Amino acid sequence: MSNEVADLRAHITQAASHETLAGIDFVRLPGRDRTRILETEDRYFGAQWDLSNGLWKLAVVLDGHGTSVTVDFVLNALPSIVQAALVSAVEESNSQPLGDDTVSKILSQALIGLDERIKNEFIALLPPDIDALSDFDATVPLRDPHGKPRIEVDRALSGTTATVALIDPLNRIHVASVGDCDAVLCVEIEDGWDCQDMGFHHQCSNPAEMARIRAEHPGEPNCVTNTHVGRLLGGMPLSRGIGDMHFKLPVNLVRILEAGCGESIGKAFIDNNITPPYMSNIPEIGHANVPGQKFLIIASDGLDHLMRRFRRKNIPTREHGKIYAAAAARAPAGQNLAAEVLWEAFGGDGEGNIYGDAIAGKLQGRVDDITIAVVPL
Repeated sequence: MSNEVADLRAHITQAASHETLAGIDFVRLPGRDRTRILETEDRYFGAQWDLSNGLWKLAVVLDGHGTSVTVDFVLNALPSIVQAALVSAVEESNSQPLGDDTVSKILSQALIGLDERIKNEFIALLPPDIDALSDFDATVPLRDPHGKPRIEVDRALSGTTATVALIDPLNRIHVASVGDCDAVLCVEIEDGWDCQDMGFHHQCSNPAEMARIRAEHPGEPNCVTNTHVGRLLGGMPLSRGIGDMHFKLPVNLVRILEAGCGESIGKAFIDNNITPPYMSNIPEIGHANVPGQKFLIIASDGLDHLMRRFRRKNIPTREHGKIYAAAAARAPAGQNLAAEVLWEAFGGDGEGNIYGDAIAGKLQGRVDDITIAVVPL
């Protein structure tokens, strides 16, 4: 390793935060533009629970946007909801293994329930006759005594993606996702790695998601567009998520949200909001247990952006997974595996490492914040 590369490695070690929770390695690197480091809205969580039918592991990666209010709400609430539901299901099963359908129900209800809570707590601020509200009514208490939007308003306006993985006592992997975080199951084979894409790529540019949205809103050609990047109602690239209630509520309530935040959402957005909801809160869920599985790697979309924009643009996610798995596998004992994946994504010890260009502001456009979880299996 050259001195220059060694210096870059020391820099990224200082710039990123590293943590191991319940045997799961996490790393988080703030994003940056050409001139400054940006505040990260990524979050993560790891836990393990020793229940009567064995040891369960939980890994969560969240990618917030707008503000950090919604992502922090989900971070604080989600693990305990999943744990309580899991404990109840194990008790009902008399400590027998839980089937995929049962785990799917636990994860789905947890994510949908949090989104519904955000919506209902905002609506609870409003007068009972919601349909009669057409414009902002000054009597509606959308701001706190200090004049700032109430937290229920902030939660409704901002949003987050969520990828949640449960690893059961039989080492079966259960991944639920709303949004575009990646999840890759890495399997060791004779000549390297085989990887299974367990993410669902909930973006409007995903042809399957675009077709679903258009089928749900017939006769609305502007409900989702795809010029350079797919957009929901001309604004949001995500097709599923938690929060972002202006993509889920009728126009009269969107106008109230607009007034509550003191910003204009835009006439075109309002005009095209005809049959909400447009953004879905329903997660997709996958299950797997593959001989030779070694790692489950979950990452916010910043990792995928890095790989596709600057390093390996036209390679499927499962091929990226092979790069990540090889980096994790060769990590020295005691090293944070997620940090090894992050370093390799920038180019590793080779001469093509682009981390120096990133910190010097030489890369075109913003480098998104990146969070990675590596779950050894």
